[in-house]
Amino acid sequence: MKRFSVLECNVAVLDVGICELDQSQTYDLLIMGIPSWDFGGIKTDWEDLEREFMENDLKGKTVALYGLGDQQGFGDYFLDAIGWLHERVVKLGASNADHWPVDG
Repeated sequence: MKRFSVLECNVAVLDVGICELDQSQTYDLLIMGIPSWDFGGIKTDWEDLEREFMENDLKGKTVALYGLGDQQGFGDYFLDAIGWLHERVVKLGASNADHWPVDG
């Protein structure tokens, strides 16, 4: 597993709803978050940017993903949107930072 120190990194927070996605090209490490909306759908800010997002080249970049959702109200669809984002990130050539176990 790769280890990174925050002290060695230039850090920026970008909101996909208002930023230019090509800004992400200046970073080697990306942390992307996405909420699962309603019955496992994605929110419109990601949906509206899908075409532009898929024009990015993420080869050589390490990406960590996290998701948000309502586990009690939508347990069957909890974090479904993270799978949507993961599929696209992999297609763009990024490598995953790691996986979190789901056992238990």
